[in-house]
Amino acid sequence: MTDQIPEGFEPFRFNEGFLSVAGPYYFKSSEQPVLSFGLQTGPEHANPNGVLHGGVLMSFADTVMGTAVYFNGATARPFRSIRNLLETLSPVPGSMPRWRLPR
Repeated sequence: MTDQIPEGFEPFRFNEGFLSVAGPYYFKSSEQPVLSFGLQTGPEHANPNGVLHGGVLMSFADTVMGTAVYFNGATARPFRSIRNLLETLSPVPGSMPRWRLPR
């Protein structure tokens, strides 16, 4: 992990609502119909124990899943997440700030 934004990633901007303050999120387009996403974390994303808050990861995952559905053309209508499940096994390693990519 690094605190530098990898080459080719651009800010994924939201002008209003929760997502305008949740990130910053980043995306990278490729020649294939694939988008890659990243999240820049900092001290403001930590829980009281000083590790990345699970809610930050859940918000990021929800945003990535919703964006994938939208860009896949699965729906042109607004949609909502009904249920997401997060089971925490251990803290996310590394100090903050860090650059994080989903695997």
